[in-house]
Amino acid sequence: MPNSQELLEQISNGQKTLNQAPGRTRLRAYRG
Repeated sequence: MPNSQELLEQISNGQKTLNQAPGRTRLRAYRG
C-alpha cells in the first residue's frame, strides 16, 4: 500500500492536469 500522502500528491497532481487540459486528461483518467 502506498503512503496516504503519496496518494494525496498524485490526486492533487491529477487535478492540476485536469485544470490545464480538461478534455484529454479526463478521457485518460476514466480509461486508466
